[in-house]
Amino acid sequence: MISPIKADMQVQIVNFLRNHDLAVVATVSDHKIPEAATVGYYFDDDFNFYFLTRKESRKAQNLARNPNVAAVVGTTAGPNSVQLEGKAEVLQSGSEEYKKLLVKFAAIKVLYYGPFLKMAGIDFVIVKVEINWLRWLDINEMTDREEFYQLLPETNLPSDQ
Repeated sequence: MISPIKADMQVQIVNFLRNHDLAVVATVSDHKIPEAATVGYYFDDDFNFYFLTRKESRKAQNLARNPNVAAVVGTTAGPNSVQLEGKAEVLQSGSEEYKKLLVKFAAIKVLYYGPFLKMAGIDFVIVKVEINWLRWLDINEMTDREEFYQLLPETNLPSDQ
C-alpha cells in the first residue's frame, strides 16, 4: 500500500511534470565531461521520461556509449524542481511505441518542436529514460518551507539531501 505522503507527493510530481514542457538533460562524453542541453519532453503514467533529439546530436552520441542520463525540470516560481536520473534507450523509429510518442510530441510540443520536426534532412530519435532516481524539491515562500522528497528509489520519508 502506498503511504499517504508518497501518494500525495506522487500526484504533485506528476502534475508538475505534466504542466511543464522543457527540461535540461545531461549526458557524459567519451572524455567524461558532462554535457547538458534543454529539451522538450513527455512524461508517461509509468514514470518514464522521453525526449526528442537529433540523431547526430551530442546527446544521442553520448547515450550510444553511456546510457546514463540526468535531467532537471524546474521553475523560478517557488522554486520547484524535479531531478531525475536513469538509463536511456533510443527507440526504434518503426516501433509502435515510437509512433505513439511521435504523435504525443507533435500534439504537445508544437511550439518547441514544430519547426524542428519540419526541417528537411534532419533525422531525429526519441529517447526513453527509465527513471531509477527521482527527487522533488518544493520551496514554498508563503510558508517558508523547503522540502525534498525522494520518490525513487522507493522511500516513504522526505530526504534532506
